[in-house]
Amino acid sequence: MASATPTESQAFKFEPTARGESDVKATIRKSLRLTLPECFIPELGESKQGKVRDIYFSGQNVLMITNDRVSAFDYILPNLIPFKGQVLNMISEYTMAETRDVLPNALVENVDGSVVVQKKMKNLNVEWIVRGYLWGSMAAAYEKGDRTFCGLNVPDGLIRFQKFDTPLFTPTTKAEVGHDENLSMEQVEALLGKDVAQQAKEAALKLFARGQEIMRKRGLILIDTKYEMGLDEKGVLHVIDEVNTPDSSRLCDVDEWEAKYPKIAAEMAKGEHKTVTDLIKAKPELKMKEFSKQYVRDALLDMGFDPTKHAAAPELSDDQVVECAYRYIAIYERITKRRFPFPETLLQPAKRILHNLQRAGLIAGASVVIIAGSDSDVAHAKAVQGEMAKFKVPSQVRVCSAYTQPSVLESMIKQYNRSIEPLLLVCCCGGADALSSIASSLSVHPVVSCPPGTASSSSMTCSPGCSSSFILSPSNVAKFAAQTFANSCPAIAVALGASIEEGVIRLEKADAAQQRTAAAQPPQAPAGGCKALANGAAAGGHTLRAVGGDVGDMVRVKTVLVSVFDKTGLEEVGGFLAKQGVHILSTGGTAAKLRQLGCTVQDVADYTGSPEILDGRVKTLHPKVHGGLLAARGNAKHEAEMAEHSIRGIDLVIVNLYPFVQAVQKGGDFATCIENIDIGGPAMIRASAKNNNSVAIVTSPTQYPELIRQMTESGGSTSLAFRRNLAAAAYALTAAYDASVSGWFAGQVSSPPAAQPVTFHVERPLKYGCNPHQNPAALCSLAGGKLPFEVMSGTPGYINLLDAVNAWQLVHELAQASGMPAAASFKHVSPAGAAIGVPLSAEEVAVYEVKDKELSPVATAYVRARNADPMCSFGDFVAISHEVDMATANILKIEVSDGIIAPGFQPEALEILKAKKQGKFIVLQADASFTPPAQEYRMVGGVGFVQKRNDELFDSSRLKKIVTKNQDLPQEAKLDLILASISIKYTQSNSVGYAQGGMMIGVGAGQQSRVDCVKLAARKASTWRLRFHPKVMALAFKAGVKRQDRVNARVRYIEGDMQQAESEQWEKNFDAVPAALAAEEKAEFLKGLTGVSVSSDAFFPFRDSIDACSRIGVSYIAQPGGSVADQEVIAACDAYGMAMAFTDLRLFHH
Repeated sequence: MASATPTESQAFKFEPTARGESDVKATIRKSLRLTLPECFIPELGESKQGKVRDIYFSGQNVLMITNDRVSAFDYILPNLIPFKGQVLNMISEYTMAETRDVLPNALVENVDGSVVVQKKMKNLNVEWIVRGYLWGSMAAAYEKGDRTFCGLNVPDGLIRFQKFDTPLFTPTTKAEVGHDENLSMEQVEALLGKDVAQQAKEAALKLFARGQEIMRKRGLILIDTKYEMGLDEKGVLHVIDEVNTPDSSRLCDVDEWEAKYPKIAAEMAKGEHKTVTDLIKAKPELKMKEFSKQYVRDALLDMGFDPTKHAAAPELSDDQVVECAYRYIAIYERITKRRFPFPETLLQPAKRILHNLQRAGLIAGASVVIIAGSDSDVAHAKAVQGEMAKFKVPSQVRVCSAYTQPSVLESMIKQYNRSIEPLLLVCCCGGADALSSIASSLSVHPVVSCPPGTASSSSMTCSPGCSSSFILSPSNVAKFAAQTFANSCPAIAVALGASIEEGVIRLEKADAAQQRTAAAQPPQAPAGGCKALANGAAAGGHTLRAVGGDVGDMVRVKTVLVSVFDKTGLEEVGGFLAKQGVHILSTGGTAAKLRQLGCTVQDVADYTGSPEILDGRVKTLHPKVHGGLLAARGNAKHEAEMAEHSIRGIDLVIVNLYPFVQAVQKGGDFATCIENIDIGGPAMIRASAKNNNSVAIVTSPTQYPELIRQMTESGGSTSLAFRRNLAAAAYALTAAYDASVSGWFAGQVSSPPAAQPVTFHVERPLKYGCNPHQNPAALCSLAGGKLPFEVMSGTPGYINLLDAVNAWQLVHELAQASGMPAAASFKHVSPAGAAIGVPLSAEEVAVYEVKDKELSPVATAYVRARNADPMCSFGDFVAISHEVDMATANILKIEVSDGIIAPGFQPEALEILKAKKQGKFIVLQADASFTPPAQEYRMVGGVGFVQKRNDELFDSSRLKKIVTKNQDLPQEAKLDLILASISIKYTQSNSVGYAQGGMMIGVGAGQQSRVDCVKLAARKASTWRLRFHPKVMALAFKAGVKRQDRVNARVRYIEGDMQQAESEQWEKNFDAVPAALAAEEKAEFLKGLTGVSVSSDAFFPFRDSIDACSRIGVSYIAQPGGSVADQEVIAACDAYGMAMAFTDLRLFHH
């Protein structure tokens, strides 16, 4: 059934692209936002959206547009992979050409890197899967005991990665819901008939053999693949879709398999591991690397993703996306022996695709959707369509009623909003035309209302927020569409030009007639001139004098202006004011809502005599509104002017603002965010607040209860104190609102202003600040933006939150840089420990007291982080980079800790943590997608500071500048130096960190002298190492001694400097007092500590730090460099045989 060694030759050895890996990755990184999420082109007609393709059925062909989405475990990832769609298409084009003699294929042409045209076939709807090796999902099922696959009986005794003597044929069909379903050959024959089924099977096996032959010449193994097949109109079998791409196949390097498989087979022959999966957990270096989507699968699994439990896949980092794209491009170049054709100019793929489809004559490049409001309107819609054809404008007719099918209409408009080509919607509806109003309010494309017959009056009035044009004539609508699209659609431009030419004579005649009848009018003198200001321009530094007027305590509310976006509580406050007999002025939707509630309302437009204009942008910006807000009561001049202009005094204003922040948070485009900037609202708020002597300004539904209470108790009046409290809140609101707009706008322009306002919005009051007497205290969001985490359980304090935010940044960056789960244990805004999920040795399991505990990669990272300095970690705040699983929660459950922050929690794990400390344990769920603002602000002692956030990422590229004679920096040392450097990046300066084996073993934080940092961290590293001393491990504690007490007792035993009184207390932990650990024993044992990595947050000013490092087994150092003593420090490293890299990156943290 299986053989041990493949016969693949290595005729072609892959070298990274001639441009070099770094150049290719740099181009990819520039293209991270130049990706194709989907490709909806209405003009192409009937379509079907697959996981990674948009498929259009047009005439005799199928047009497939491959997007840049990537799927793994049947999940679509949130990331897009640059150039992925092009790679898949171009590989398939190459392999189809190489296999055309084996089986004909449906390929017609590739009109764009992302677009393939194939002949339309009758799809057999079976995935024809051929497997050459025991690998992937089949291997997983085999290791669990399955032996029957698709009706085939597979013998015992095989192991993962083993080659089959004969490839296995394991077809599947798409399930209606869920995963693909395996089929036996008998089931396939029942579906398709025996002749077709056997023919397709033989073809699949022949295609696989040819594919293996092609890949073998490239030094690759084709492990398994899937084909899709169809029949043409004559019943001839063709291969369709794709052939031997990285998404449809599994590929591995011959050298990789030949180097690792014999070792795996030898290890399994020992009988120490039940499965290869178990072996790889113990020896991860034996894991096979693939040239397929396995990189993505592995990345997800390393992030803690479980496809059997999680509803959605997590987001990859930019570095992971770049690596994934690079692997796709590399495999393309390896298979085809062609250089990947990066475009000379990086364009949005959608624009490129439209251009190439246009050039190929497959589309015009724009289209019109004509929506008939009912069946009776279809004839008119067809007339419009006929006129569109005269201008070569593609169009389609849809029927949908705004009254009987509002949800269908909304869904339709949302679908067309996804179009990558320009559209025009034409609404044809008789009667009351709600169709064009709704369509224009929902559509991102322009809308024209073209009602049939005499049904025009209702189409001329649109509700606020609507922007449809009104054109009665179908021919004029068609010409309008042609004019709209002519610049980008050559065929339409030609037809439009011909139409214009036909009308030139008529236009010339009309012009001549106009000239004969037009009377020359003499220029009119201006009715008035400009007057200079009586006192000239205001001099700089002058201020306005106060306006006189009455200041009364109680002001009776006779008139209220209500204009709110958030209508929460409107029923209660509106009803109350109506019962009080208050005259209500209101606008738009607010007025309509109040009338629905039974209130008598005067529209502001009726009061001012000016209509709402510009799609509702101008409603209340009028002297009769702002005069009523700003007039000083008791000022004779003001009151005379009010009487002259019929201005009503407004005593109460209830206003809240357009949801600008929410528009930004939801990812609105520039135009959407701009439209959500409120103008009239802030103007009314500021005017009312300025005139707080007479006007009460209510800006939030939370203020309604106090307003109602005060007016009820005072007979319908408001007090001066209340009005001034409201005014203060109002100005705080407008300041925060303006700061949000300003901050967002600064991020949209190339030259942002030097000064930026920052506002803090209280999200959560805190018990106190750093100390109990520092009260009040609060957790705030910046400028109304969202917080980077959610409180799931417990009541976090000020210092807890400082620890959480810093710790989360550390593990989030560390996980990205290392590609492994990361954990940190924080105390007082510095890490006591940090680590990545490197498996524990048996000795470490014993020392860390986690024997018989389940140790997932996430749990392992936490155990390491906690055990860097377990005495200091008592009462820590924990951060985890990945979802917290049951294994991690069960270990954390037994430790004394204040809280945890992580991007997610398995449900059972969350319940365990919520129950910790009788429900007081703090659980924060971090938003892994959150990016902090670029600028950081701080206030100390009444002085403000601003700086760019330290967003420089530390990765292996920082370790290339090795300045010592010893140039050897093994991969394990690089990983430790990355870990140490990222850890000290979030440690109070000065700081130095020691790391070994994927964990910090000593952190020296917050020292004024760098050598003191080195010595402090060295002492902690020594203590960590001595916990492995046989005498320490043999300490026999009394039954009942608590876990943390054992930790503390071991540390004090190692330190050995106890006074008599302390020693007597310490001895109570033991039935028999252990013999002391002598200094000579410690020194001898510490000689075994070697290969330690050290990172410093700033340069070493003297060689004394290197001398100190040499005493504690340090072999590798990373530091910024830049000291005048650099050469002296380098010489010291050379003297001790250390390798040192200059990172050119200082990492101070205060």
